[in-house]
Amino acid sequence: MNSQAAPPDDPRIAAILAMLSQLRAGDWSARAAGSGHDDRLDQVIEQLNRLAEDLAAQHARWAENERRFEELLDVISSIAVLDFTKKASVGDEGSVMDAIAFGLNELGHELAMSTVSRAHVDNIIESMRDALVVVDEQGSIKTVNRAALQLFGYKKQALVAQPVALLFTDAQATRQVLKAMISQADASTLETSCRTAGGHVFPASVSASALHAVGDMQGIVCTIRDISERKEAEEALRRSIAQEETIRAQAAILAELSTPLIPISDQVVVMPLIGTLDSQRAQQVLESLLQGIAATRAEIAILDITGVPIVDTQVANALIQAAKAVKLLGAQVILTGIRPEVAQTLVGLDIDLRDVLTHSTLQSGIAAVLGSGR
Repeated sequence: MNSQAAPPDDPRIAAILAMLSQLRAGDWSARAAGSGHDDRLDQVIEQLNRLAEDLAAQHARWAENERRFEELLDVISSIAVLDFTKKASVGDEGSVMDAIAFGLNELGHELAMSTVSRAHVDNIIESMRDALVVVDEQGSIKTVNRAALQLFGYKKQALVAQPVALLFTDAQATRQVLKAMISQADASTLETSCRTAGGHVFPASVSASALHAVGDMQGIVCTIRDISERKEAEEALRRSIAQEETIRAQAAILAELSTPLIPISDQVVVMPLIGTLDSQRAQQVLESLLQGIAATRAEIAILDITGVPIVDTQVANALIQAAKAVKLLGAQVILTGIRPEVAQTLVGLDIDLRDVLTHSTLQSGIAAVLGSGR
């Protein structure tokens, strides 16, 4: 795998930022193309593409569930007016939706085959978990089920004969509901905001269907569902994406600050290392060092480990690997900050430093390089 960091003007960076922006905006079709080098940016792009695919699949499932739900509501609305001709589609997955659809179809069949009392149909409507509101031709509420009373917090007598606009915060929503009656459409669905008796406003999905009886227009059947949880989940998802982007940006800034490359002449650069040097940071050091040497065309890189508290086998091997990589670019590594205890540790670890020049202090290393005419 190519571990060398991508240059700042790498077009993939712009592609990643654009894709993150699209995902935050709810565009799950966003995709980015990698370079085929299988470096870190390609890995980030691959993970983002996977995330986008998962989000798209989840969104598709939501959309399908919404469609199935509206179909079920349409069948229920038909049953409510003793029209048993409509059937709900039943898939082969054995899901809850399939079970409900099958049950509704069976119910419609049984009702069609027998004499059903109005009280029995009313009992079915009352048992619905979603709010059902029947509106007359003048836009006034004719009747509601138990779920509607629970959702809006009204007594039944306080809602009957009131304008349906009482339930919505937006006049446009009322016009959309009444439009179902004007157009005599089978179903018209919208997302809007509703208000309870106590003044609480919540996001809702509203499905309005024209109500027919013996071929005549009788009004509108509205089914209303509180979608607060879905909206909160979508917002949490957007916040999570934004937070991940911020964390990645901060990590990149910290990585750059923790491995500074300081030029002291046209041919010499210095990288002072401070703090613990673990495997991840050692990789950052190597990437910054190689990128800096390639950019400055330096001939000598001074690595100062005065600020590294512990030098063990992992740290020593990282320094050797850095020296070998720099040598492939035609440059030389000078290691400074070799304290007595560090020297003793390196000897005890039997680390081969023959290809690396060493100095006890950064000052002596710089003085030796500049004194040699570099």
